Amino acid sequence: MATATKQAKITIPVTGMHCAACQSRVQSALREMPGVRDANVNLMLNNAVVTYDDDAIAPDRLIEAIRSTGYDATLPVEGGGGGPARSTSRRRRSARTPPSTASYGARLRWRSRSPRSRCCSPS
Repeated sequence: MATATKQAKITIPVTGMHCAACQSRVQSALREMPGVRDANVNLMLNNAVVTYDDDAIAPDRLIEAIRSTGYDATLPVEGGGGGPARSTSRRRRSARTPPSTASYGARLRWRSRSPRSRCCSPS
């Protein structure tokens, strides 16, 4: 008689990705982990949605796998009081409202100082 595996799904925020090569690198690292059933990394949302066997791998190991590729990740805060609905409405609001020039300039400065050697420079 086969034992049932306990599947879990987690959405992990990932920072530092700049292009499709970054996204692919993180996704491949997650999919190669034993116990991971599926991993989908979204470059635009800066997150990874991972379905995994809860008995075979801990979420901390998923974070380590992402960090080993050169990007940063943190475990999502549980019971944050708003969950996905709050972040979705914030995304909708930001899509309607143009960014202020101050925040836009800060993002440009941040991007210009970000290391791109992981993905955007020839090896």
